[in-house]
Amino acid sequence: MATIEHAQVIDRPAGEVWAILEDVRRLPELSRSTVEVRDAPDRLTSVGQTFTQVVTVVGKRFESTWVVTAFEAGRSFAIEGDVGYGVRYCLRESIEPLGEDRCRFRLLITYSLPLGALGRLAGRLGVERRAAAEAAEVVEGLKAVAEAASPA
Repeated sequence: MATIEHAQVIDRPAGEVWAILEDVRRLPELSRSTVEVRDAPDRLTSVGQTFTQVVTVVGKRFESTWVVTAFEAGRSFAIEGDVGYGVRYCLRESIEPLGEDRCRFRLLITYSLPLGALGRLAGRLGVERRAAAEAAEVVEGLKAVAEAASPA
């Protein structure tokens, strides 16, 4: 399994940042490649919830169905999904308070590529490079959205 990890300090209270994270319908605000989120709950609250993310990469549309596999309200959650070509991802997102007005957001992605010809194809398509760039974009997008929000 390969991993990608990003962390970012966000100058907003942890609760405000969590409110953005738990509403996965807001993913298009955080990622330019996410064009739609379907069948999502109003907010993530428990293991077993699902949603579908639609992304556009290199001019092609892909759909991924994600399931919540771990959940700790206000602190962290994990989602797992198959993003096509046999590529399987697990994303763990967490918030760590750093005082009243700041927090640290961490995004840890673990993934596996298929073996054989499919794995080589996935590598040629730049799956790993794209995943790292997307992760960085989401982390920066969350920081920008959260810090642009008006104080509660």
